[in-house]
Amino acid sequence: MGMSAVVWTACILSLPEDLPASTKWKTYSSPNWAFETAGWQVVVEETRASHPPEAIRAQNDAVAYATLVYIEPIGAGNDGYMFLEEVARSIAKACGGGVFKALAETCRSLPEANKFTNSWLLQKAGSSSQKSQWTR
Repeated sequence: MGMSAVVWTACILSLPEDLPASTKWKTYSSPNWAFETAGWQVVVEETRASHPPEAIRAQNDAVAYATLVYIEPIGAGNDGYMFLEEVARSIAKACGGGVFKALAETCRSLPEANKFTNSWLLQKAGSSSQKSQWTR
């Protein structure tokens, strides 16, 4: 069992080029890409055009594409969930912002996963003249 989430964006990704550690991702069944370690894996599915729910569009009205990401197992630990967050931020950064929405309610009992149970906005803060920051 794992935790699934969607990163809603305004563009289509280039996989695995737009992901962190892009050369370490493997594909077993296109269009899925997996980053594997000894204790966990993060999987990213190809971006698809989709109609986001109103709650997501309210956070970022430009989003029109959904990229499914998930981590296995649910007890992947802090390193796995930190990498999942890095993946979500990389996807958003490649598309100028996005919205992350966890799909699995099973993660509420784990401290590492708990911060992913609500949707959060991934956007670039500040102007181009300021140092870039990513906020949620």
